[in-house]
Amino acid sequence: MLANPDFPFLRGVLQCNSTYTGFVGCFDYGGTMPTGLTQWIFGSQPSRDQRLRLRRFFMSLSSYAMWYGIGWLCLWFGLLDISVFWMVASGVALLATQVIIYLLIRFDMNLRLNDPSLTLAQMLVALGWSLLLIAVSREIRGVVLSVFMIVLLFGIFALGKREFLISAALAFIGYVALVLYERITEPGLFSEGFYIVSVTILGGVLLWTTLFGSYVSSLRYKLSARNQELEEALQRIRTLAEHDDLTGLYNRRYIMANLRREIARHHRKSSTFSVILIDLDHFKQVNDKFGHSAGDRLLQEFSKFMEEALRDMDMVVAQQDHNGTFGRYGGEEFIALLPDTDLRGAERAAERLRASQEARINEHATVPHVTLSAGVAEYVAGESVESLLRRADQALYDAKHAGRNCVRSAA
Repeated sequence: MLANPDFPFLRGVLQCNSTYTGFVGCFDYGGTMPTGLTQWIFGSQPSRDQRLRLRRFFMSLSSYAMWYGIGWLCLWFGLLDISVFWMVASGVALLATQVIIYLLIRFDMNLRLNDPSLTLAQMLVALGWSLLLIAVSREIRGVVLSVFMIVLLFGIFALGKREFLISAALAFIGYVALVLYERITEPGLFSEGFYIVSVTILGGVLLWTTLFGSYVSSLRYKLSARNQELEEALQRIRTLAEHDDLTGLYNRRYIMANLRREIARHHRKSSTFSVILIDLDHFKQVNDKFGHSAGDRLLQEFSKFMEEALRDMDMVVAQQDHNGTFGRYGGEEFIALLPDTDLRGAERAAERLRASQEARINEHATVPHVTLSAGVAEYVAGESVESLLRRADQALYDAKHAGRNCVRSAA
């Protein structure tokens, strides 16, 4: 009857662990139930949202079971105006409604609906069964009316304002209709005062619950919006921390961290990798002759060209361990990290980059004549990041000393 439990403590109940193997806890995907049974109930690869919806459904089902058991207890003491036959029949019908909801979620048919969680539908079903329980109650009518509140309270953290108003209004209209029906068919069942007081109290409580639920709903949406803003801000901060402001490439700090990760991967898998240090030749002359703004544009254009060239050469591997393979090392210097590439392969890659830049210059006469020099080094087992970069930097120095616009490799 608790159509959509969203309280934190209830979500905690849904988590299986070594000390809790109860009815509800074991319906958590990956819990303590046998794997085959778990997959049969939840599906082989349900999405995170679908797993959550199924867990909520089983929490709702356990609540139905609890209230149905309370109904039998009331029937035992003669507090319900219903026969054993109709008690059993109502139980079968109740189970049928839950099976339908389960099948809709289990086989992803709910994803075709505007409300995949079926929140409002489950709330209305729960309110219907609550009204039936109220209708057959006698001495405990006043107590049983509280079941409306329980159903609505569990919708506070899932329903929107409009849906919550609909649920509360239908609950009130349903009870008023029940009162009118009883006044016509069984005039002496309850006193007129009882009906007036119960309707008044129920209306007031439903109004308060509606206002409170609407307020909580608005807070939930505001919190969701703030969380989204916070996530976007964190993403911007992450981007600023990892990328160079001018070129948009990964910055030196991030590349250094990635080099350390690559060394760790080398120790785990005995893989090899190489680095290329790239320097733009005579870049100072561009700044002196055309100004620093022209130098900045040149760095931006070169960065974009190098990224595309590396991608075309399949040197930027789209894998988690290989993210951030090209970045700005500082000033007019750039660094390329080539995973799973030995010295010979890195030399060929560097030479192709050099030739591509030279050809690009010859094709565009308006671009300042800037070539590149490159130093290549392959990682040697046991050396540090600093040692690797020192060897690559020495190779770059040799390329500069050899006349620029060439590639040299570290010993």
